[in-house]
Amino acid sequence: MHKKYVKKEILHYELTNTGTIGNAIIRRYFQYLRLERSYTANTLDAYLKDLQKLLNYYTDEGIDFRKVTLEQLDKFAKTLQELGVGPRSVARILSGVRSFYRFLTIEKEIETDPTELLESPKIGKHLPEVLSLPEIDAIEAAIDLSKPEGIRDLAIMGFVEVVVHLRTVLGNISFCKRDILQWKPDAVIGIDYPGFNLKIEKWAHQNGIKAIHYISPQLWAWKKGRIKGMRQYLDRLCYILPFEQDFYAANQMPQALYVGHPLLDAIENFQASSTGFDSGKPIVALLPGSRKQELKRSLPIMAQLALLHPEYQFIVAGMSLIGEELYHKLLPKNSPVSIVYDQTYALLSKSYAAVVCSGTATLETGLFHVPQVVCYRANPISIALAKAIVGSRINHIALVDLIDNSNVVTELLQQDFNIKRLEEEFLLITDEEHRSRMLEGYRRVEQKLGGTGASLRTAQAIIQTIQKQ
Repeated sequence: MHKKYVKKEILHYELTNTGTIGNAIIRRYFQYLRLERSYTANTLDAYLKDLQKLLNYYTDEGIDFRKVTLEQLDKFAKTLQELGVGPRSVARILSGVRSFYRFLTIEKEIETDPTELLESPKIGKHLPEVLSLPEIDAIEAAIDLSKPEGIRDLAIMGFVEVVVHLRTVLGNISFCKRDILQWKPDAVIGIDYPGFNLKIEKWAHQNGIKAIHYISPQLWAWKKGRIKGMRQYLDRLCYILPFEQDFYAANQMPQALYVGHPLLDAIENFQASSTGFDSGKPIVALLPGSRKQELKRSLPIMAQLALLHPEYQFIVAGMSLIGEELYHKLLPKNSPVSIVYDQTYALLSKSYAAVVCSGTATLETGLFHVPQVVCYRANPISIALAKAIVGSRINHIALVDLIDNSNVVTELLQQDFNIKRLEEEFLLITDEEHRSRMLEGYRRVEQKLGGTGASLRTAQAIIQTIQKQ
């Protein structure tokens, strides 16, 4: 935004009870926030209201802003609490006070900053208590399901696919921003989906909201240039893949933290049911992907395998949020393949082998010690662009292969993902010697991932980031 325009825009930032400060300094301060800190109008309004509280207090107490002491500022904080202002709000107001006095010091309006030793009220360092079932029911009842977009609608992957759905993506970003401003949270936490969440997190930072991202973008593969911006607007990045530690250390991103992989917790906490899918035949799990576009490209080919091997029971790990109709539409008529919904872990715990669309499911399958063939087919243009960008930086796409940096499993990509090649690799994972080598690779992957506790470490990192002034 042009500086002249900004100066005209912020002329309305004037306060009462300014005493010896004067609105000229106030305007210069808000110009600094808008131009140098890139704060939005909503954030500036919040700072204005908080600063007015301080000036009203100075007027009531007869305090000169140039001669204010630490004791007087501590008393201001206590007065706010006595008036019923919560600890988090007091901490936010004091953050604005510190910002204002730092500006006055820089501008040489005062000699020393009286807020250097000013402490915010303790908010509490423990994790939140677990909600009771009635509290959870009340939260669910309050959600307006007609408005927020679900993962089923947002799950778009690939260059061409994003362009086709660009209007939807931009509309969802605008909706998200409006919703965040309405809720006024302490922090915005983006989980995965970097193309969407990093935009929201950058915007949140510009609006004075802490920005936290969980599950790192694959910067080690492509779009490494993103890291420069992420350093500036992310308060914390929690990543889950062990080989990313070297990448972030080499690229000097101190707010990046390895927390471990949450799948270790999820699988350890999983309790297999005594009821199963046993029909007397060994089970082969088909995991065709979590996105509609993946499902359409992978399930029809996977299902053909069942016609060639009636000695196995083939079961699809379906997701109800995608919709049952699509699964049945993609399977051939009278197909021997059955479908279970939202029971992936239960299915894997009973499976002899698996055919898996590349993604997190490859690691889940490995952690359940199920030999697998990994497959993936995408839009040819998207793949060509990806290869041109990534080049020779990565040699694998399956997570188990990436983590171990070896060919733990076979990856059938694009035209190699056909029924002839699929059956060849399927026969290999039913061979005992081949299975043993793959299971040994799985054990190496588990060792590299480390232990459980990733979710707890992530929660603690988030709370510490929010509490940090």
